[in-house]
Amino acid sequence: TLLSRHPHLAVHESTFRGIPDWLELHRCRDGNLQVMQRDGAAQGRWLPGLLDLRRLSAEIAIPNEGKQLTCPPYLITGDHFGCLFKRVFDSSNRLFLTYSPWIYLIEPDPASLGLCLYTEESVDKWCHDRVIIHAGPRCVEDFAATCRANLERCLPDSCLHTPFAHRPVLDDLIAAIQTINREHGEALTATVKSAHAHYDELPPDHWASRYAPGSFAGVSKPLRVLGITSRFTTVLQYSMRDLKAAFERAGHTFDLLIEPTDADQHTQLAMARAVEKSRPDLIFLIDHHRHEYGGLFPPSVPYVCWIQDMLPNLVSAAVGQKLGARDYYVCGELDELVRHFCYPASQGMAWTAATSELTYSSEPLPDSVLSHHRCDFSYVSNQSQLPEDFHKDAIRRMANNKPGETLFNCIFDWVRRDMEECPSQAIGRPATTILAQASKDSGITPGSAHIETSIRRFYIHPLMELLFRQQALDWVAAYCERSGRQLHIYGRGWENHPRFAKFARGVAESGEQLRAIYQASAINLQIIGSGAIHPRLLDGLASGGFFMIRRTPFDCLQNLVLRLLSVVDRCGITADTTYQEDQQPEFASALRELHEFETGWPGPEAVSIQAPQLARYREMEQSGFHRNAAAMFPDYEEVAFDSAESLAQRADFLLSDPPRRRSLADSFHSVAVKRYTYSAFVSDLVNFLARSIGSKC
Repeated sequence: TLLSRHPHLAVHESTFRGIPDWLELHRCRDGNLQVMQRDGAAQGRWLPGLLDLRRLSAEIAIPNEGKQLTCPPYLITGDHFGCLFKRVFDSSNRLFLTYSPWIYLIEPDPASLGLCLYTEESVDKWCHDRVIIHAGPRCVEDFAATCRANLERCLPDSCLHTPFAHRPVLDDLIAAIQTINREHGEALTATVKSAHAHYDELPPDHWASRYAPGSFAGVSKPLRVLGITSRFTTVLQYSMRDLKAAFERAGHTFDLLIEPTDADQHTQLAMARAVEKSRPDLIFLIDHHRHEYGGLFPPSVPYVCWIQDMLPNLVSAAVGQKLGARDYYVCGELDELVRHFCYPASQGMAWTAATSELTYSSEPLPDSVLSHHRCDFSYVSNQSQLPEDFHKDAIRRMANNKPGETLFNCIFDWVRRDMEECPSQAIGRPATTILAQASKDSGITPGSAHIETSIRRFYIHPLMELLFRQQALDWVAAYCERSGRQLHIYGRGWENHPRFAKFARGVAESGEQLRAIYQASAINLQIIGSGAIHPRLLDGLASGGFFMIRRTPFDCLQNLVLRLLSVVDRCGITADTTYQEDQQPEFASALRELHEFETGWPGPEAVSIQAPQLARYREMEQSGFHRNAAAMFPDYEEVAFDSAESLAQRADFLLSDPPRRRSLADSFHSVAVKRYTYSAFVSDLVNFLARSIGSKC
C-alpha cells in the first residue's frame, strides 16, 4: 500500500521487510512502544533509547496549531513510530473548509519509517495525497529537488523534530529551505520585471485602441482575461467558474488561476507567472483590489474587483483612495462606497448577483437524481450559527473590555426583542439608530466613527441577519411539525443546531446537486434580510425551482421611491434643504411615508432629504430597481410572507395547487434568465470598460 502511493520508496523495500529479523517490538505498561536491537548480545540496545515517546511528541509545539485558518506546509524529521507526524496530520486536517497543508516527512533512516508499517492498523495517513515522504541518505537532496520542481508552492517555515533527530540532517534541511526561499524570491523578482516590461513597451494608445467600442466584438480580437480565485470559498469559486464560461461564450479567452489542490495556497510567484504567461487585457478578482497585492500586477492593465461581500479589506476608511486610474469595481450599489469610503464613482458599475443558465438549467433532471431530495420545503445556507453563539464570540474577541460587553449585551437584547415583537419591520431598522439607542440605554458610546462603523457592519448587521433567517426557518419548521410536511436544510453546521438538527441534510455541492434540490423541492425558501436577489435565488430560479420569499422592506421600495422622486422633480426640491411642512406638504408626505415603510418608525419631523440619500434613490431608479425583488418579479406578492401566519396561509394554498406553483416558477424563471445571467453581466461589463477606458485614454 505504501509503495503504490510512494513508488520511489521501493528502493527501501528490503529494509522495511527485514525489520523483524533484527528488531524486537515491546509495549510498555503506559502504552508506549519500544524497539530493541539484539545484535546477538544477551542485553539488547533500545532504539533510540528507552523513552516516553508519546509524551515527548505531545510536548512539541506545533506552529499554527488551531490558531489560523491556513498555514504553511509542515516539515518533520527524526520522528519515531510516526507519533509527531500523526499529531500534525490530525491537527492540520481541513483547517478552513477543505484546506489541509502539505506535510513533508523526511527520514534519513528508512527503518524509522518502516517501523510504522508494523505498528499501525493502517498507513492511510502516510499515503494521503498531501503527504510527501523522502527517506534514506539522499532525503535532504530529494526534498530540495521536490521543492524546486514546485517552486510556486509555499515552503515550510519551520522544521518539527523530536530530540533524537539527526542534527546534521536537521541543519541541512534548514539550509535547503533558506536556499530555496532565496531562489523563489529571485524568480518572483524576475517574473514581475518581465511582466511589467511587456506592458511598459506598449504604445501610448494601446488601451484606447484595445477597448474601443466594437474592437473585440466577435472572435477576431477577443479580450484575454485572467481570473484569480480560491478553491477555499463556498460561493466565489463557482462565481468565477461561471464568469469564465460566460466570457468564453462571448468569444473571449479566460485563463483561470485557482489552487491546484486542497494542500496549496496562492503564492505571489504563481500569480506573477500567470500574468507573465497570459499577458491579459483584463485582470478580474472577486472581493480583492489590486493594491492588496503590492506591485504584483502591472498598473496599466485594467483590473476589476467584483464586490460580492462587504469585507474589511473593501470598506476601510481609505481604501477608495488607493484605487488607481485603471482600477474598476462592481457592486450592488455605488452610493455607500463612494460616500463613505472614497471610491471613485466613475470607476464603479452597479450590478447585482448573477446566475449561469448552463450550470443551472431548467431542463428536468431524472427522477433517480431528484428522488433523494424530494421534500415540501428546502433551505440552503451556511448561516447555522446560533445568534447567541455569534454574540458570545463577539464578546470573547473583546478580551475583557467591560464597557464594550455592556454595549453589545444591550444591542443584542434590543435587536432580539425587536425581531420577536415586530418581525415584519425589524430587519429594516437602521443600524445607526439601533446603536444610538443602545448607547443611550447603556451609557456607553463608541470612541470613534471608525469603531461605530465596525460595530454596525460586523456586529449589528450580521446579528440581525442571523435572527431574521432563523426566525423564519423556525416558522417553517413549526408549520411542518404541525402539518406533517417535510423540511430539508442544507449547509454546514445545521446538524449541531439545537432547533434544526433533525432537518439537516448535510452540505449541498454547487452545480448538479443544488440544481436537483431546487427542482425536487415543492417549495424552496429564500430568507435574506438584505434583499431576496442573491445567487441562491437566481440559481434556483434558473433551475426551474419554485420559491417562497420572506418579505423585506428593501425588496418593495420602488413605488414609494418613484413617488418621492417625482415630487422632488416636480416641486423643485433641493437636497440638504429644510422646508416647512405647510410649504411642501406633498414632499413631506412622500418623505415620511417612505421612511416609515423602510424602517417601521415614524418619519423625522424635519422635512429634508440629504444629498447621499437622494443619490441612492436616483441610483435605484436609474438601475431599474434591479436589486428590488418586487420590482423585478411581477408575481412577488404571491410568494412573499412576513409572519408565521402569512407563511402558513401561502404554504397551504401553494402546496395544494402544483399547477399554480409551476406557473409562478416559470414566470420567475423568465426574469432570472433574461436579466441576471453571467452572459448579461459580461456584456454590461465589457461595454462599461469600453466607455470608461476610452474616455480616459
